[in-house]
Amino acid sequence: MPTPQELLEALKQVKYPGFSRDIVAFGMVKDIAVGGAGVTVQLAPPTDNAEVVAQIHQGVIDTLVPLVQVPVEVVIQRPATAAPLRSKPGIPGVQHIVAVASGKGGGWQVDRRGQPGLGSRGARPAGGAAGCGCLRAQCAPDAGD
Repeated sequence: MPTPQELLEALKQVKYPGFSRDIVAFGMVKDIAVGGAGVTVQLAPPTDNAEVVAQIHQGVIDTLVPLVQVPVEVVIQRPATAAPLRSKPGIPGVQHIVAVASGKGGGWQVDRRGQPGLGSRGARPAGGAAGCGCLRAQCAPDAGD
């Protein structure tokens, strides 16, 4: 009777339908148990496609029966199904929500006199005090110096 390792080597001849790789390379063979009453092979195909699973099952039987001369049982583990995604409550009347972020942060600093200092980019705001944007002389950043 061949060992499980020898049977695993033999299963490298069984190709995954539609691919050039074998079922061992795909990691489908999970366990091989050799006993006096027969051989059990546990497979975990990545698909639920009945035709593909049937082809793999028949390929395993055709490959192993001549080697072991005892009954071969193939156990197919179905792939786990993903849990359905929960839908989050939306905003009534809003179809899409877009999040927008900007810049590096920072901002304008104010020196001890309350005057705008140099910002993170080394420039003063255009216009008046604390970046108010006006062009009046009394609001100019250097007014009163």
